[in-house]
Amino acid sequence: MYLICFCSEWCQTCRNFKLLFDSAKWPGVKKIWVDVDSDIDFLDGISMPDVPTVLIASNDLKTSFYSKLPGSIDRLKFLVDHMKKGTFPVGHVDENSLNIILKIKNGKFKFNPI
Repeated sequence: MYLICFCSEWCQTCRNFKLLFDSAKWPGVKKIWVDVDSDIDFLDGISMPDVPTVLIASNDLKTSFYSKLPGSIDRLKFLVDHMKKGTFPVGHVDENSLNIILKIKNGKFKFNPI
């Protein structure tokens, strides 16, 4: 499973959340932090509605959740846990989400897994 957070250094909410995101331990989840200001090339052709935004996608790329960051790390953990179990009504992967995941899977975005 992929958990990708799109944030920016100028965003206080993002900076506060990054500490929690970095320390969260979720086995089987590839956590990726994308800075929307410094990772411009990666975001080319990708629609980003707002920051902070989160994308959770299954490994098989069949289901995803793509929205503004939930209000707390606990809410995000709830979403991740239920998506892993298949018990959360998530949507099918849209083209935008698919482009993001494929860029990561194909090595077009170098990241340091957290």
